[in-house]
Amino acid sequence: MLTHTLQIQQLRLPIFIGVKPKERSREQLIDIDTCLTYAQPSLGCSTDQLKDTICYSNLVKKIISCTKSMLYHLLEHLAYELHSLLTSIVEKRAKISVKVTKLTPPAPNIFGGVGYQIKTL
Repeated sequence: MLTHTLQIQQLRLPIFIGVKPKERSREQLIDIDTCLTYAQPSLGCSTDQLKDTICYSNLVKKIISCTKSMLYHLLEHLAYELHSLLTSIVEKRAKISVKVTKLTPPAPNIFGGVGYQIKTL
């Protein structure tokens, strides 16, 4: 069985996030990874027309708009908000995955960041 997935990887955005006020006082870089998976191909696979598929540029613009308008305490909440946003935009038959990664968490010896992921099963 084939699946068809649109991925946006390492969308790096400055976001106000953190539990403590000092941490939230400055923007921090967060990587956002999204996957939209379908059992059936989009019509764009055969027509080669943007109008027949999901425009990832539009998705990115909406993600940026969502993150610019909020102050977040937790990665979990940020991931939930982004998953909800994508759920409201894309077709119901899509399985959606959102992962957010804080690149420089305020904890010693973590060099690959700390992330949280939400997936539609």
